[in-house]
Amino acid sequence: MFSALKGAQVHVTYRRAARILSMRGMSSTLVFDPYSGAVDVYGAILLAHGAKEEMLAVDEPNPVSCGVSDSDLKPIVLAVDFFEAMTGMDIFEWSHSNGMPRTVNILEMLASRIDMSVTSKS
Repeated sequence: MFSALKGAQVHVTYRRAARILSMRGMSSTLVFDPYSGAVDVYGAILLAHGAKEEMLAVDEPNPVSCGVSDSDLKPIVLAVDFFEAMTGMDIFEWSHSNGMPRTVNILEMLASRIDMSVTSKS
């Protein structure tokens, strides 16, 4: 499992998403808040893969409809699935009930876990 996550660059996705959240702020109610520019975890993951900001302002946007290339779909799905498995929460539910510091911390921790798991087996 970890080698598939590493191969899809999910650890890079998590680090980019953490930086995006730190820069923009975290929205607890919207994927993308057009007034403040804040995003939730899903929005940060989409932006990390080239989603167009103006296309995120819909409820639970589809990656392709937001300008994400087909080649980025697998890393997005893996990133969301692994995040939900490790937190035990739906990604949208997580954003509604957790703040930015905790979210950035979990994204960085998951990125490190992927790095360490694969590196230690090499």
